[in-house]
Amino acid sequence: MLYNLIPGKQSYLEKVQNVKQGDYLLFKDEPYKILKGQVKMSSHGICAYFKVEHAFSKQILEDKFHSNGYLEIPVIQFEEYNLVGINDDDFLSLLKSNGIQKIQGKKEYLLIDLYLFSFYFILYLLQIYLKKYPETAQYKKQLADLGGDIPLMFAQREVLYGRKNYMYLDATYFDRMWYYIMESLNNTKLFTSQDPDFNKMLVTNNFKDFYAQIQLSDLCEYLPGDIKIRAVSLCPTIMNQNMRHGLKAMLIYIQNLIETDVAINNFTYRAVPTQNELEGAFMISEVINVMNSYFYNDLIDVTTKLVDQQQIFNICYLVILFVVLLIIITEVKNKIYENSKIIIHFVYVIPSQTIFTDDTFERTLRTLINF
Repeated sequence: MLYNLIPGKQSYLEKVQNVKQGDYLLFKDEPYKILKGQVKMSSHGICAYFKVEHAFSKQILEDKFHSNGYLEIPVIQFEEYNLVGINDDDFLSLLKSNGIQKIQGKKEYLLIDLYLFSFYFILYLLQIYLKKYPETAQYKKQLADLGGDIPLMFAQREVLYGRKNYMYLDATYFDRMWYYIMESLNNTKLFTSQDPDFNKMLVTNNFKDFYAQIQLSDLCEYLPGDIKIRAVSLCPTIMNQNMRHGLKAMLIYIQNLIETDVAINNFTYRAVPTQNELEGAFMISEVINVMNSYFYNDLIDVTTKLVDQQQIFNICYLVILFVVLLIIITEVKNKIYENSKIIIHFVYVIPSQTIFTDDTFERTLRTLINF
């Protein structure tokens, strides 16, 4: 058997001395059940001390009231339902005595559910973005560094091969250049050894397809327009014709080439004649820059799409918030109006002598007006 307590909808005033244990009263417009009552003498006369419990939150309060004062008592309505069942959403299907079926709870919380759903969905989108951003930023940095490491290795290698021509440079300077080459080589090895997981990054399927294609396609096709035209005959032949085998094969070839030079002579002399390797390193750097620009523009598209989604949900969020506030304001207005009518009717029935001579009653009346 289910009872529906309706606090504050209808209420009446009752003298303190007539209220007993187990009754309900309204205190600060909230329903409380009297657990214990005791009459004591005080400096203001005979007072009733009540220990009350909130009808819903079970909060315990204690307060005193003048025995000749009044308390606001809610009219408690009991309505009996028969439980029909519990649906999949954990809502009760109830049957009134007149045979009308009622779903308890779903309608009351629909707007609040929509409000919370919009709020948490926005947080969910932000969480996905922030969770994938570190991996995305790390890959972006590796890609940008790779575009500089490739030409740096070959340019510094040429300087070390011709160190006799730079008599004004000391051994410390050449050692530093050797260190830069090895650092760039390690960065290249790290990039080629990794298989990026784009599901953990902020990329679209377009970039995934582009990445898969550039790994196996002819790199000469990805050169910028003016360089592609000028290098139409040179590009297919440089780097031992490895440009046509894709980016991954090209990076492995460069890695093996530099490691072989280190193992043979540590860049002290040119053991094998080279041809157009500097030009090839420059072209590969341009291809990587094209890939880097594609990645950057793809990241901009992902971010813009997320911002657009957030704007839509922000608008929905504000609309729902406005509706909720409108309902709250309407309910509060009706409650204030009902309380005002009660106070007005109450004042009319009070003897004027009580209003002007009873200080305790005056304080109680002011409290009711402040509610």
